[in-house]
Amino acid sequence: MERNTESREGQSFQHDMAAGAKIWLGHLVVLDAGYAKPGFESSTAVTVGVAKDSQDNTNGVDGDEQITAKVGTWKFDSASAADQITRADVGKLCFVLNSTTVAKTDGGGTRCVAGKIRAVEGNGVWIAI
Repeated sequence: MERNTESREGQSFQHDMAAGAKIWLGHLVVLDAGYAKPGFESSTAVTVGVAKDSQDNTNGVDGDEQITAKVGTWKFDSASAADQITRADVGKLCFVLNSTTVAKTDGGGTRCVAGKIRAVEGNGVWIAI
């Protein structure tokens, strides 16, 4: 039977922010217990995109403010030393170290997936979220 399935154009989505969170334009956005925070080392957070603007909920409660996160392919810093991402890692998953840096490993199960590595340039890593 046919179905009129709703769709949404574009790749930007609004997310309620966590109490105390401040997210800067261009930083990784993750959901932690359903609320948006800047990317941080967490085994339970879920990466949802990159912030389209800056938003401050440091004085609010959960859900007082919203952030718009956009999916796509973005360039972030690579971790250093043993967690540095190289050309040999293209096509593999990378993990959130902080809101501007991704790592090669999950840190022994302490980091959530940031996205898939698409290219490596200098110390920058292109990832698809």
